[in-house]
Amino acid sequence: MNIGVLYIATGRYITFWEDFFKSAEKYFITEATKHYFVFTDSQNPIEGEDTKRVKRIYQQKLGWPYDTLMRFEIFLKAENELQQMDYIFFFNANMKFIETVDTSFLPIDKNLLGAKHPGFYMKKRHSFTYDTNPLSLAYMKPNEGEYYFMGGLNGGKAKHYLQLIHTLAERIKEDINNNVIALWHDESHLNRYLFDNKEDVLVHPEEYGVPEGDRRIPNVKIIIQDKNHYRFGGHRWLRGQTDVKMTKQTWLWNQFKTNCKKNVKKFLKKVFPKQRNYVLLQAGLGNQLYMLAYANYLKEEGYNNIKMISLPQKNNQGDTKDRTKRSLLTELPKMLGIKFQYFPHRYVYSFLLRLPKLPLYKTLWSKIVKLDLEPAKEWAVFHPIAAEALFNIHIGYYQAFQYISEKFKQQVRDAIINIVPNNTTYTINKNDVAVHIRRGDFFTNGNENIYSRIEVSYYLRALVLLSNKIKIEKVYIFSDDFKAIQEDVDKIKELYSIELVEGQSVLEDFAMLQKFSNFAIGNSTFAWWGAMLAKSTNVIVPKTPWKIEMKDMTPYPENWIKFDN
Repeated sequence: MNIGVLYIATGRYITFWEDFFKSAEKYFITEATKHYFVFTDSQNPIEGEDTKRVKRIYQQKLGWPYDTLMRFEIFLKAENELQQMDYIFFFNANMKFIETVDTSFLPIDKNLLGAKHPGFYMKKRHSFTYDTNPLSLAYMKPNEGEYYFMGGLNGGKAKHYLQLIHTLAERIKEDINNNVIALWHDESHLNRYLFDNKEDVLVHPEEYGVPEGDRRIPNVKIIIQDKNHYRFGGHRWLRGQTDVKMTKQTWLWNQFKTNCKKNVKKFLKKVFPKQRNYVLLQAGLGNQLYMLAYANYLKEEGYNNIKMISLPQKNNQGDTKDRTKRSLLTELPKMLGIKFQYFPHRYVYSFLLRLPKLPLYKTLWSKIVKLDLEPAKEWAVFHPIAAEALFNIHIGYYQAFQYISEKFKQQVRDAIINIVPNNTTYTINKNDVAVHIRRGDFFTNGNENIYSRIEVSYYLRALVLLSNKIKIEKVYIFSDDFKAIQEDVDKIKELYSIELVEGQSVLEDFAMLQKFSNFAIGNSTFAWWGAMLAKSTNVIVPKTPWKIEMKDMTPYPENWIKFDN
């Protein structure tokens, strides 16, 4: 049996080769003939070359992150020789065998092999750092993924693993051509591929790649040697970021600081055993629903002790006729079963916002109270959750559709039915269209620098598109400021039979929107939620709802039609 071992050691990473080679010869399937393919730019003789089973292949250092990102393309340099192998496995440079790994390691009844990442030992799916960027070919949907595989050990039967290598090399090239780099580079692409082929993958436990010194994982077979250790020069020296090797004294000081952090964390867990998550509830109904959806997403991902929290304010409930008041700060959270409370004073909120400026915040205080403040240019971008402190304060708009589950939408529908009596005087047919034109506070108090002005020409073009799909019977126009849109209304009225929806409460408007199948709506989250909760057939929304440029934003469900505005 011939086994091909792939090993990349560019720059100073060749330091690890001798340990790896000697340990593999001693412990790794000793009855097999192992052929080592070492991709390196080292000019010095390397251990094992005299056996003729170690083949050195020149590979220049590409720099971060390409040394790891491009590894599948690098492997193809040895494709002809690899085709002669029975099995092929890749091992990270700093791995070292410490116990016998026998033929049970081989995917005999499967075709591929993956090893679970030790960083997620005993952790749930919500902790896995899959790529969540829909623009990347490594993208994993929120409901996808069972295991998180480490990038440092993978392989399989030669034919099938070479197919993996070719596929991922092409996908990574395509991503790069589209100016996209997956979150964890080759590892993200590997996780996507192994999930797509999960029935064909032998899943190994974390014992095949345990960080040096980690005592949590039993039956360790392979360790990952510490790049930060002084005996290897330190991580910065290995990467070529410095020519000065780490000293033993520096390493001991770093260990002391690390141990102090761990001990503080253990102490705090004993004193405050239950992690708490608070999501700030702010703005109007549309935005609040996104925040409530995010809180519900935290619950569904396994986080406990979740509360909504708000600044002290007057209770503007949903029965108000004032269309600038779209607040449901007490009604909706209660009906959705999410606990709700107010900050005792605005000063508490102001203090929280200043927390990151405290001395030692990153190293100490963030382990107790962590402020997860969504960047202004990312309020419609989906992110993995990183709630690691005892008290996590989530402040943002969370307007990415990935946070919204079907179960949550049904809960909101049920809540609205309970809050709003079904007493609308309008009769809505399946070929009627809901048009929502937002003005009001979108263009005051500095908001004009955030929100795109959606002109009537957009709505007219959207209605033409809908006319190609259905025979429009009547156009119902919703707005928060009918005086401001009078000219727009007149232009629509010239072409279609219209009905102005006036005189209702905010929630009556919201409940009525859910009765439509067809929508031409602007950049109001209030209207977006109306369409999301409806049994909608056609929904047209602006491609750029905000003036703020937002890369990778995903505020809309995938089946909605994004229209130039």
